Amino acid sequence: MILTARDVNALAVPEEAISTLAGVSTVYVIEAGKVRPQVVTLGARQDKLVEVAEGLKGDEVLAASNLSQLAAGVAVETTRAARGAPEAAQ
Repeated sequence: MILTARDVNALAVPEEAISTLAGVSTVYVIEAGKVRPQVVTLGARQDKLVEVAEGLKGDEVLAASNLSQLAAGVAVETTRAARGAPEAAQ
């Protein structure tokens, strides 16, 4: 990929936080200790980050592991990720 533009305000999430099935990309938002799937529209990819063009505001806490075990309403516990990264679900 050749980078032709740079948007410093773009919202990007780790590729591990995205689940894609039948062409539909979903992230799992954690609210009050429970998971809520959120369909997102993806944009550019760079390294291990993927731009989220639509579907997130930017202040959400996302699950980043065990996505195949998650479904709407599943209770999760969050832990702080390494190096000061945003919280991750366990």
